[in-house]
Amino acid sequence: MPAVDLRRLERSLAALQQHVADPPALRRAVVDLLEFYADRTRRSSRAAQAFSVARAYHPPPAVMTALERALCQALEGRPELAPPVAGELWAEGSLEARRLAALLMSLIPLPARMEWVESKAQECGAQGSLEPLAGCAVQGLLNEPERRRMRRLRGWLRQGDGLRRLALIALRSLAERGESEQLPALLRLMRGLAGAEEGRERLALADALAALAHRSPPETARWVMDGLDEGWLNPHVARAALEAFPLEQQEQIRWRLRP
Repeated sequence: MPAVDLRRLERSLAALQQHVADPPALRRAVVDLLEFYADRTRRSSRAAQAFSVARAYHPPPAVMTALERALCQALEGRPELAPPVAGELWAEGSLEARRLAALLMSLIPLPARMEWVESKAQECGAQGSLEPLAGCAVQGLLNEPERRRMRRLRGWLRQGDGLRRLALIALRSLAERGESEQLPALLRLMRGLAGAEEGRERLALADALAALAHRSPPETARWVMDGLDEGWLNPHVARAALEAFPLEQQEQIRWRLRP
């Protein structure tokens, strides 16, 4: 991976911006830039490879930041170009190109953006990486009215593979970033997952619970204790989220986890 020469990078980005009306040419220019700055010494762990897209270039963060900024500037005032450009970048298949595609789709109106997110999540299925979609999906959900947001999440959770996985990823972000008055609605939604047996689902639910515990410990602890008392919460989920609670509530939850 070469050192980042800012002048060279600026020239490359300026040339790249000239192709914004020609998506295939723009895709080639983006790939050329990513390949030039690729870090070929980095390899994903076996666990990460199982759920990742085919390739990742691992360019320096400064290069990705500059590339994101250049593409957004090129499309400023021309949102109609975002879908064809994003389509080319998504089809390229690398982690970085798909991140750029999702970023550009955040420039279009919300209904079309969410339709695109859903179609790509379904395309990813059970194994493809949803990481490039996560930010676009969560931002779209946060921009929707609460009732529509919860209806969409419930719909995703009823689906298999990609959309269900995306909903589980979104739960944690919404727990961290949503408004306080939305917490009861999130807890009601999460009750439908509380008995999860599949490992990734249990982990995702525990992550969301931990985020809620930091924001509203008493309400979240009460939900956990009710779930354990009434038998609808998988104890493994409660154990995984336990350390996110204050000590007093940890003790109350531990008492209920005793054999």
